[in-house]
Amino acid sequence: MALKVCFIAILVIFSLQKLMCQASILNPYFEDISFDFVNYSYVDSETFDVSINYKPKSRNSINVKIDLIEELPANMMIKLNVSSRVFGQEIPTGLSFESSICDNGNAKFFYDILMVPFGVKECPPEKGSYEKEDFIPDLSKVPIPLVPGTSLLIKIHMYAEGIQLLDCKAFIVA
Repeated sequence: MALKVCFIAILVIFSLQKLMCQASILNPYFEDISFDFVNYSYVDSETFDVSINYKPKSRNSINVKIDLIEELPANMMIKLNVSSRVFGQEIPTGLSFESSICDNGNAKFFYDILMVPFGVKECPPEKGSYEKEDFIPDLSKVPIPLVPGTSLLIKIHMYAEGIQLLDCKAFIVA
């Protein structure tokens, strides 16, 4: 009996590994993005704009315009909470991730993917205007396991000690 359970467990592990390998060749894309909070002490509220370009025959892209009126704090942190969306219901995945944006090895997932394409030369970004149209972030490098056909809701919270910077929701399809 124990051998049978062990064999089934090994099959499940191999199946999950196969799915994860497939996930690395997926082309995940943003389905939608919404902002619940933006700290307008740092970002110009008049020019802040993030919108999705919906493309039915290819991957959606994003238009972004952000004018920083103050340099962001060097100790910025990002927290991601990932849930799956099934039949319109949010299902917790148990996946949660919290990291410094600028100070450690995980910074490459955030700085390289989300800042470098906008011309940000150092982290934290200096005051200035950052803009990009038809931006398609390479989500295959983000450390979130994706299974084909998965719809994810990623709640993003950016903050520094005692300062809330941003809260948004990104809807991603694998």
